[in-house]
Amino acid sequence: MPPNGYKIAECLETTALTARAKGLDLKSMSAANYNRYAMCVKKEMNDFQQQQLSAWLPHLNAGTVFPTFFLMASCMITLGVCQLYISAQVQELQIKYTHCYPITGGKSCAQTLEDNPDSEGCKCVLPFMLDVPFEANVYIYYALNNYYQSLQNYIYSQNEAQLDGSFTPTYPCNSETQSLYNAFASKIIDGKEVPIVPCGAIGNSLFNDTIRLVRSGQGVPLIYTGISWPTDQVKFNNPKGIPLNTAYENYTNPVYWRKNIWDLDPNNSDNNGMKNEALIVWYRTAAFPEFRKFYAKVDHKIGTTYEKSLPKGSYFLEIDYNYPVRMFGGTKSVVISNTSWIGGKNSFLGFAYISTGKVGAHHKYTIFHDKYIHHKENINEIF
Repeated sequence: MPPNGYKIAECLETTALTARAKGLDLKSMSAANYNRYAMCVKKEMNDFQQQQLSAWLPHLNAGTVFPTFFLMASCMITLGVCQLYISAQVQELQIKYTHCYPITGGKSCAQTLEDNPDSEGCKCVLPFMLDVPFEANVYIYYALNNYYQSLQNYIYSQNEAQLDGSFTPTYPCNSETQSLYNAFASKIIDGKEVPIVPCGAIGNSLFNDTIRLVRSGQGVPLIYTGISWPTDQVKFNNPKGIPLNTAYENYTNPVYWRKNIWDLDPNNSDNNGMKNEALIVWYRTAAFPEFRKFYAKVDHKIGTTYEKSLPKGSYFLEIDYNYPVRMFGGTKSVVISNTSWIGGKNSFLGFAYISTGKVGAHHKYTIFHDKYIHHKENINEIF
């Protein structure tokens, strides 16, 4: 019964008794008594409770729909053109290095790594030229192709408690994963099963190529922090009150890692362990098989050559080639780019706006043609 139900019932009962006293039933009540009967409900409940709020229903005809499509088409096409113009101002250079060759000659680094996965890696050097300065801020990305991070078992193959700095069992790394992914939960060392941190397929497959930019024989200063989302950083924490190498002494690294978890960034002690930003970026899995992720950003320190831009000229890209991609038909590349106020280079969004605007313009023309040439008013006659 609604909040005012008892008051309404009392009112109705009084009305019924009055009608019976006069020898009337509800069907034969006079207009005055019926109005009183109706008011018993109405006076105790508002329009919202009585579902009597006023409503507006648009009357669709050619005259009202035409301005709507005209406005939509104009806005969408304008936004699309602006998006494409701003995106075109973003400077970007992509350098593919999947099949680069080592400085010592011989087989490609990809082939060397495929023949001997336990090798110490392969170093290759790729020259490139910047014809114009890249205005600050300049970012370095690595791009992978034909790499499916969105597989359900891959995404589930992690232990969130470990990422938060807790020491928890890793057998299995996640109960929802299949045995293939549980293989990255532990390793046998000296006859003992030692748990892996971070366990799972995501941590095991961490991108581990090293990328350096060299200009005039000197390395371009790069910053490896500030590349991950703050909302992601709060999910990753190191054990508190104890050095990392001590905290993880009873654990081991993932199978394919070449560095210890406490030494991922030897130049910045605050960027190690679970707080390593390259690790955090990698754990934000990509939705599509072709993606790029932040690697570093150029240090535009005041008073240096790179204060306002990455100057034009000749550069070398030095790669420590550790990450295999040929086994799944993938490719690797380095992307050097700056951004605009709406983000990086993205032509797709501009074309999407323009395409939507064209659809609206087509409908607008159809309505105009049928209304003013064939004199159709009913919108159902037009479409």
